[in-house]
Amino acid sequence: MKGNTPLSAEEREAISRELTTQRSCREIGRFLGWHHSVIAREVERNGGAAEYRAAAAQQRAPETRKRPKLRKLVRNNRLHEFARDRMSRKWSSLGEVRSQPDRSGGRVLSPALLGKQSAIPALSWWKQSRWSIAR
Repeated sequence: MKGNTPLSAEEREAISRELTTQRSCREIGRFLGWHHSVIAREVERNGGAAEYRAAAAQQRAPETRKRPKLRKLVRNNRLHEFARDRMSRKWSSLGEVRSQPDRSGGRVLSPALLGKQSAIPALSWWKQSRWSIAR
């Protein structure tokens, strides 16, 4: 498996050729020495197996690699307002809301509001790691 280097133009060409022969991302990854998830993300990011074109993917690559990217709370104003509102009420986690429903008014984090990622695992992890460090 390769490290933290971007795919080369030649590797993208190989992905394109292999996709036309109906090879899976696992097979292509094994062939190129990359993890299959790297290949799958590359293909998905660039239109899927039917639409993947190496030249177009190579042109888009520098833009997708740019850092720093905007943080989720900066990109999503609705989520930002939700988080700010909850923080001003000293609201912390779903477990606390369930045990004391009168504090939350019955509201919980909505997956539609958060998008694909949920803040609950991150909050729980952060709370646990803070607790274990303090001990």
